[in-house]
Amino acid sequence: MLGGRYELGTAIGSGGFGTVFRARDRRTGGDVAVKLVLRGLGADAAAERLRREGDVLRTVASRRIARVLDHGADESGAWLVTDLVEGGALTPTTLGRALLPHEVLHVARALLEGIADVHRSGVVHGDIKPANVLVGPGSLDAITIVDFGLARLAARSDVASAVGDPPRAGTVLGTARWMAPEVLAGGDPSPASDLYGAGLVLFELLDAGSLFLGEDARSELRARLVGDPGLDDRVPEPLRDVLERLLARDPARRFRDGAEAHAMVTDLDTAPVSVVPPSLSLRTSSLPPSGARRRSIAPSQPPPRLTTLPPDGVGALKGTLQHLDLPMLDALARRERGNPLGRIARGVALALRLELDAAALILEPLAAGSDVARAIGVSLLAPRARRATRARVDADREDRWIDTIDPELAAMLVALATALGTADDAVRDVSRCLRARARLEGVVGADEIRGTLAVAHTVARFRKGELDRAAALLALPAPGEELAAFHVIVRALAAAAVAVDEADVDALLLAGDTGTTLLDAAAAAAAGGLFASSAPAGARALQVLERAGTLLAHGDAPSLEHAAEHHRATVLVAHGRHAEAVPHFRAAREAAHAERATDLDTHSAALEAIAELAAGDRVAARETVLVLTDARLAVAAGPAAVAGWVARALVARLEGEDVSLLVRAAEGRSADAPIPEAAVLLAAGRFLVDGDVARAASRIEGHDGAFFWLEAIAAGEPRVGALIAALTRSRRTDAPPALASE
Repeated sequence: MLGGRYELGTAIGSGGFGTVFRARDRRTGGDVAVKLVLRGLGADAAAERLRREGDVLRTVASRRIARVLDHGADESGAWLVTDLVEGGALTPTTLGRALLPHEVLHVARALLEGIADVHRSGVVHGDIKPANVLVGPGSLDAITIVDFGLARLAARSDVASAVGDPPRAGTVLGTARWMAPEVLAGGDPSPASDLYGAGLVLFELLDAGSLFLGEDARSELRARLVGDPGLDDRVPEPLRDVLERLLARDPARRFRDGAEAHAMVTDLDTAPVSVVPPSLSLRTSSLPPSGARRRSIAPSQPPPRLTTLPPDGVGALKGTLQHLDLPMLDALARRERGNPLGRIARGVALALRLELDAAALILEPLAAGSDVARAIGVSLLAPRARRATRARVDADREDRWIDTIDPELAAMLVALATALGTADDAVRDVSRCLRARARLEGVVGADEIRGTLAVAHTVARFRKGELDRAAALLALPAPGEELAAFHVIVRALAAAAVAVDEADVDALLLAGDTGTTLLDAAAAAAAGGLFASSAPAGARALQVLERAGTLLAHGDAPSLEHAAEHHRATVLVAHGRHAEAVPHFRAAREAAHAERATDLDTHSAALEAIAELAAGDRVAARETVLVLTDARLAVAAGPAAVAGWVARALVARLEGEDVSLLVRAAEGRSADAPIPEAAVLLAAGRFLVDGDVARAASRIEGHDGAFFWLEAIAAGEPRVGALIAALTRSRRTDAPPALASE
C-alpha cells in the first residue's frame, strides 16, 4: 500500500529505473498505474528522473498521453500515479496480424498526433519504440505513448559497439535498435529522432522484413548510418511518401516536428492495396451444445477484406460498411469532405465507434434532404441510441428510404436495424424486411445480402410471434462461403435472438477484430447473454461481459449497457459472488430507468434484491423492493413480474408475513415467462409456501442450468437448502452443474 491509498497489484511493465504496477485507488475504487522506484542503490537518481517524468507529463495536454494523478514517496520508494492504460505494445504480434498499408496510415494519425502534442510542449520523448506505444483493445485508434522518465538509459559505448564504432563516453536515452542515425552516431535525441523512431514503429507493422538488408543486426544498424531505406517495391503510396520522410537518414529531410508530420497524414486518402492480409482471428467459445437442432451461420472461410476505395460515393459507402473497414470509411469522409456524402460517412464512422450522439448531430440536419442520411439514422442510431437521440433521427416512421436508396444498401441497413433491435421493434422490422426483399428481386450479384436479410426476416418473425423457436431455427438459411465481415456479424447478432451454437458465438466475437465499437459491444453483450443463460458458471461468460462493460463505459447506448450489466450480475450470482453482483444490477437499473424501460428496470431490481439477501444485506433488500409496487408488477412482462413477486415474497418472509398471495401472483404470470430463471424462482416461491418438493420440482423440470438462483435464495432463506437437497435426491443424480465445482 503506497501513501495509505494505492494498493499494488501485478507488475505490468518495467523500465531502466523502475517498475509499473496495476493498482487500485482505495479512495475512488478505480484502477490506476503506479510507477515505483524502490529505495536502494541509485534510487535517488531514479527518483529524480521519476519526478522529472511527472513534471514532463503535466506540461503535455494530449489524449495520447496518460494523465498524472498523484505522486509521492514513502518507506517503499518514490512513486508516480497515472491513468491506467489498457493495451499492449504496438506490434503485429499484439494485433494478431500484420496491418494493411491503409491501416498503418490510420495508426500513424494517432501516433503522430501524440508526438505532435509532446513536441508542442517543448519535450523530446527520446525512446519511441513499440514497447512505449500502447494500443488498446478493439481499435487501431487507441494509441497511448508512455515512458517519459523510466526509458532505457544506454551507455554510449554500448551504442557504439552495436554499430561497430570505437567506444564513446557518456550515456544517451533510448534503445539502439530504435535509434535514429544521428543518435547512433553520438548525437542527442531531438524531435527529428522521435520521428525516425515513429517511422521504424510504423514500418514494423507491415511485417515486410528488415528495413535494411544485412547479415546481422550490426550490419543493419550500420546501413542506417549511411543510406536511406529502399521502399519503392515494398510500400504503396501514399504511405511510402510518409515513411520515406520519417526514415530519411538526414534529419533535415524529415518533418520539422510531430505537428508537421501529423498535418501531412491527416489529409491523406487511403491508397489502393493489392495484398490481402491473414484472416481475422475467430475465438473459441465454451458454450455447451444444446439438445435442440441448431444451424451455424458462421462462414467456413475467413471473411475477405476491402482492398480499394470505390470511386462512386454510394458504392464506397456500401463497400466500407460491408467490410466494416473504419480506416477506409475515414478515408471516404476525407475524400468527400465538403459535400453531404462526406458528412454521412463521418456520421457512420462515429456511430460505429459508439459515439451515437455525435453521429446524430451530423446526420439529423442532413436527413431532410438525403434519404441515405435518414436511412443511416433510423437503422444505425435509433435501435441502440438514447431516447432523445432516437426522437431526433427517427421522426419518419414510414421508412420511405427503403424504396428510394440503392437496394443493396437499403437491405444492409434493414438487416442491421433488425440485428440491433429488440422485440419492441418486431412488427416494424418484419415490414421492413419484406419491403427490402422485394426490392432485391432481380438484382444481380446480391446473394450475400439476400442471405443476411433472410436471417433478419426470420428473427423479426420470431420476435413478432409468427414463428416459434423450433420453426425459426429451421428457417435460418444455411451458412455462406467467404462472407464479408458485415454479413458474418449481422447474421450472428440477429440469430442470437433465437439460439446459436459454438461457431455462432465465435462469429459474434469476430466483431472485436473490426474496431467497430458499437457492433463489438452489441456482440459481446449478446454473447454474454447466451453464456449467462447456457453456461453461467464458466469463466468465459465473465470475460465476455467484462469486455462489454469496458466498451460501453464511455458510450451512449443505455439499452446495451443494461444488457451487459444485467447479464454480468447474473453470471456473478452463478459464481456465488452475490455482493459483487449487486452494483452491476444497480447499474443495469440506472441505465434502464434513464430510458424509461420499466420492465428492464423492474427485472434488474428484483434480482438485485435477491442478490442483496444472498449477500446478507437485508436492509438494502427491503429498500430495493420498495420500487416493486403492485401497480408496477401488474403491468410488467412475464419474467420481470415473476422475479418481482418472488423478490417481494422473500423480503416479506423476513417480517414473518404470509407470502401465499405474493407467490400466487408470481404463478399467475408464469405462462408468459418460460425461461429457466423464472421457473427456478417460482419453484423456490412455491416451496416456501407449502414445502411440497414434487410441486416445486414440476416448476423447475428441465431448467437445471438456473439452479444457481436456488443457491442464492438459500443463502438468505435456509429452508430452500432443503429443496436443493430434496431435488438432488429425488432425481438420483449428482448435483446439477451450477452446484458442482468446475
